[in-house]
Amino acid sequence: ATHLFKFPAFREVPAEKLQAEIKQRKLSIERVAAKGWQDTPLRATVDMIVLGSVAQDGEGYLVEAKFHTATGKVIFSEIARARSARGIEGAVRDIANNVIERFPLEGTVIAADDERYRINIGRSWRVSRGTEFTLTTPTLAEGGKVAGYRETGRLEVKRGEDNASLVEVVTLKQGEKVKVGDRVVRRTGTEGDADERRS
Repeated sequence: ATHLFKFPAFREVPAEKLQAEIKQRKLSIERVAAKGWQDTPLRATVDMIVLGSVAQDGEGYLVEAKFHTATGKVIFSEIARARSARGIEGAVRDIANNVIERFPLEGTVIAADDERYRINIGRSWRVSRGTEFTLTTPTLAEGGKVAGYRETGRLEVKRGEDNASLVEVVTLKQGEKVKVGDRVVRRTGTEGDADERRS
């Protein structure tokens, strides 16, 4: 928590508040991490649960962090090694840095200006020129509720500011447009990448 919540992309739900909510709903961390909590009132408080573990591995330690989404899916996981107990802190710092570099962060298209668009995440989230995003647009169910998102194209950052970025379209599916309110997800590697960096 100390290393991860230094970054503005992640906001902590205080442990006491989380434990009180889980107890009140008669749930357990293990259950919600495995099966998700999308259909429980916990959805209003928690977007993601991060579980960390440290295990002895020969003479050293194996440190792992897993990121569970509300559907119960592990969206990201990172493992680091520490040679000794004193090295655990450094391994955790490395994990936090790797996460912020490669996490599939989500943002929103907040403005359109000719052929360029502005999204609401920038340098503070380690987003820089050349970063690619998958563009998705909401699909609506009856009553106008968002039922999910479908991929419509790809965007690339041309200029990063602290809290926003200017992006251009790389590809767009036929008949689709970039609209304010569309969701963008940072691409963390694609199928067939030479150095398969996907989690």
